[in-house]
Amino acid sequence: MNLAEILTYKIQTAPDGFGVEEVSEWLKDIPQLISFDDFGDLFDKSEFTQKDLFALVVIIRNKYINTIPVNAEFFLKYEDFSAANHLKKEYLELNIQEDKSRVLDLSNMLQLKKLVLSSNRVCETVILPDNSNLELIEIVNMPRLTRIENLETNKKLKHLALRKCNKFADFNSLRGHEKLTVLDLSLNNSITDFNFLSKCGNIRILHLINTNAVKQKNITEILSDLKMLRILSIKANQSELKKLRSDLPNCFIN
Repeated sequence: MNLAEILTYKIQTAPDGFGVEEVSEWLKDIPQLISFDDFGDLFDKSEFTQKDLFALVVIIRNKYINTIPVNAEFFLKYEDFSAANHLKKEYLELNIQEDKSRVLDLSNMLQLKKLVLSSNRVCETVILPDNSNLELIEIVNMPRLTRIENLETNKKLKHLALRKCNKFADFNSLRGHEKLTVLDLSLNNSITDFNFLSKCGNIRILHLINTNAVKQKNITEILSDLKMLRILSIKANQSELKKLRSDLPNCFIN
C-alpha cells in the first residue's frame, strides 16, 4: 500500500473511544508525515465520517506536528544566540519553547517549512521569512505577542494555529491565504471581527473553541462562505449549535 492507502486504512480502523492507550497502540505503525502533501487530499474524501476526520486530525497532531523536536541549542534566548552565531538558513523546521526573547527574528530562515513557537511569554514580535515555503505555523500561549511580520506574504501556509495569543489582533493578514486548510484560533477571546475568514475559502478544519465567534451577528454568513469546511469546533450552547448545524448541513460541528 502507498502512504495514502495506509492512512486511509488506519483512519477507518481507528479506536472508538480514542483513549490514550488505544491511540498509542493505533499510532505505532503509522509513519512520520514529512509534508502536508502526505495527507492533504484526505480532507476531501466524501466517504469519511466525523469520526474518520477526527482520526485524521489525531494523526496529524502526532505524526506531523509533535514529531518536530524542541530546539535546545538557543539556550532559551534565541535573539542573543542568533546575533552571536550568525544562524544559517538551512533549518527546515523549528520548535522554540519557553524562550526569553522579546523578538524572534526568523527572517533569514528561507528554507523553513514547519514552525512551532510555544510559551514564549516575553515575545512581542515574530518576524517570519518573507514569501517563504512555510506550510505549518503553530504559535501557542504567547500572551504578549502583538505582531507577526510577513504573515500575509506566506501564501503557501496550509496549517496555521494561533492559540492563546490574546494580544494579537491582525487577523486581516490571513485574507487571501487560498491554500490554508487547517486553521485553529482557539483560546483567543478578544477577536471581535471574523470577516477575514470569508477570504480563506479552502479551510477544511476550523477550530474556534473558547472564542466569541458564535456571538457575532454575521458569523453564520461568514462560515457559509467556507464551502469546503468539513469540521467546525466552536464554543456554543445547544440552541446555537442547532442553528449552526441547520445553516451548515455539510459540516460536522461539535
